[in-house]
Amino acid sequence: MTVKKTYEALSSFSLWEIEDIARYFGAPVTPDMGKDEMAGVLCSFISECPQKWLPRMLCTDLNLLKILSDAGPGKAVDFGYNEQTSVLELTALLESKPSDDGSRRIRMGREVHSIVAPRIDSVIEEARAGGKYELEQVMMGYLHLYGLIPLESFLGDVMYDYFLYKGGGDFTDYVMMLYDSPVVSLCREDDEETAQSYLCSPCVMDPLNVIKAREQYPQVKGYRRFSVKDALDAGEGYPYNVYGIKGKYGSRLVKMLRSLGYKGESLETELHEIWLNSQGEGNENSMEDLYYSVTQKMNEIDSFEEYRECMQVISDYANHTPKWFLKGYSAAQKNLLWIDLSTDEEREEWEEAPDPGDEASAFARENVRMPRGSIPQMALPGKIYIPRIGLDDPCPCGSGLKYRNCHGRHPN
Repeated sequence: MTVKKTYEALSSFSLWEIEDIARYFGAPVTPDMGKDEMAGVLCSFISECPQKWLPRMLCTDLNLLKILSDAGPGKAVDFGYNEQTSVLELTALLESKPSDDGSRRIRMGREVHSIVAPRIDSVIEEARAGGKYELEQVMMGYLHLYGLIPLESFLGDVMYDYFLYKGGGDFTDYVMMLYDSPVVSLCREDDEETAQSYLCSPCVMDPLNVIKAREQYPQVKGYRRFSVKDALDAGEGYPYNVYGIKGKYGSRLVKMLRSLGYKGESLETELHEIWLNSQGEGNENSMEDLYYSVTQKMNEIDSFEEYRECMQVISDYANHTPKWFLKGYSAAQKNLLWIDLSTDEEREEWEEAPDPGDEASAFARENVRMPRGSIPQMALPGKIYIPRIGLDDPCPCGSGLKYRNCHGRHPN
């Protein structure tokens, strides 16, 4: 029974985490309930009231349920690299088996299939007709641009432009509708030190680090203003979201990656990773990650000049894309966190690159991108090659935890 598995999965969560999950599903739980009682109410609600909880799911979860419903009960579907795990997987409503390369094999059990399959088409149709898909794309887009923003500012200021874009109305009712959105339920982060509530992009692995990093740039006073179109662009293609793909620097980036042989999902993945790594502070680790798409193709690049041009294309994109640490402003706008290539260092890396025929180079060519937070199998040419660590292996830090639950959870 899948619901039984869900109850077992919930046992690993704290009381407040179960309460958050229950409220995401819309289950009738109350703060005075104990952990077991709350988990029981949630499981019963999932089994008995699909007409109530299905419309509350994120649109990405609805799409996931549609794919698995069409596949049939117990039929596994392979999904490519995706760093965000669905709540449906966390609660064991969907059986998920991750691979070391970040892909996942997901299946829907017979019980859940009998609950979801008869309703999923009508739920998606209603969500599209009612504007739910566009609203979530806008909300996620803004969060990807800012990384992290106070909840009050997001609901009262940022989303006001979308309110006007859709024709206005009663703004109080609009804000209450936003507050009830699954985006707010899943993306809310509370800073215990300041009692400030934030909304955080699912792509931000360490929200508190963003808050602390911003303290280094007091000259950035307020949050950059983005248009609704900016937000729609930034929220498109989730989970492979990338900002500015159609602009000057984004177009050059796409053209460069295609010239290196990236296409289809591999192109989407590399673009997404470059956008994420553009958010870094410019230390050695973040720079290695930022240029990874080029350095893993070094043996296929004919000259140092071509290699440097590829690196420059990435640098230009990173310098003109909104940065979380700068509250949505780019390095070019604030002249902060600017990435400036050093020709001497690049030439040294180029000259130290392994010979295409040696064993290390062959290993590098076969390597695929690991999910964010895992130790890469290949460093920059001339650096140390680090052996791969399985996500279920003991963490090398000695904590006793599995790697996925310790240092494998965070980037770098």
